[in-house]
Amino acid sequence: MLNLHLYTIRGVPAFMPPHLWPWSHVPQHTIDTLRSERNIRSLAGLLKNRHMDVQWRAAEALGAVGPAATGTLVRSLDNPSVTVRLGALEALSSIGDPSSVEALIDTLNYDPDTEVRWAAAIALGQVEDPRGIGPLKNSLTHPDKYVRFGAAQSLKNLGYTAHSQEENATLAFALQDWTVLKGIGRSTIPLLVRALSDRDREVRNRSVEILGQMWDPDMKQACNRALSDADSAVRWKAVLASGKCGIPMIDLPLYVSHRQKTRPNPYAAAILNLFFLGLGYNYLGKWWGFLVFMAYMTIIVSISLSVSIDLPLFNLYPYIYSYPITAVFAYQTYRMARKMPDL
Repeated sequence: MLNLHLYTIRGVPAFMPPHLWPWSHVPQHTIDTLRSERNIRSLAGLLKNRHMDVQWRAAEALGAVGPAATGTLVRSLDNPSVTVRLGALEALSSIGDPSSVEALIDTLNYDPDTEVRWAAAIALGQVEDPRGIGPLKNSLTHPDKYVRFGAAQSLKNLGYTAHSQEENATLAFALQDWTVLKGIGRSTIPLLVRALSDRDREVRNRSVEILGQMWDPDMKQACNRALSDADSAVRWKAVLASGKCGIPMIDLPLYVSHRQKTRPNPYAAAILNLFFLGLGYNYLGKWWGFLVFMAYMTIIVSISLSVSIDLPLFNLYPYIYSYPITAVFAYQTYRMARKMPDL
């Protein structure tokens, strides 16, 4: 048995064993002892330990305990901690208890965290219960590529095979198997058009690339959307594909002009440097901008405290007399921002 001691550290209840402290690094032999004693509650508590290696070793131990831990692990899927839910899913995937399938499906469908949904999709494939096929098929169109990928891999583990070209394209898209998508041909166009709204830049990029190798009268609207994409690589691929989209060359600048502007605002950079010298450079991505700001503030404060100058508002607001100098830097920052690429 593990020895219990009285601890008086604030926030730690009396007689709490050290292995339950969330910040303590628990050695492997302690986890092995808990596993041999089938101390499921303590092992589940280690899933919220701040050390990642303790978390995964605890999850591994819970998986080794077997179906006896399923109930505790299923309840852990409602824990507010993401790491606890991920550890519980890892253990449930190792156990493979069919009684956990409904909880895994609920987690896949409703959990607010993307990583947890991804892990739930993987766990459903490890449990190998046919009840998971329907929810996994629905997850092939999830907005996040990681959830789609996990669902497609699990469907393969469950022996699922596509029954049409559209289903085969959806599976290939979830697996990001672009070679298969190219080979399927024109039936992938509706899927690739939808992919132009994907969260991931690389997915949009590859979708435009494949669309650019096809021709279809319905692709013009999709190319218009890609030409105004916020990412420059996606826009460029759309420019290269514009010929097959039926967009006249002279119209390309117009479509691209409707993109979301990503270049820093020159006026915002200038105003920041005028009133808070250095922050304008920081806004433009210059790491040393904050150092300039701190030096500027130090100089202003030092002058106001050590020098007695009989000027209006100097003692109350000394910064006003630095504006003629910072205006020069504001103009220079404005010019810098204007020269930054925006295409």
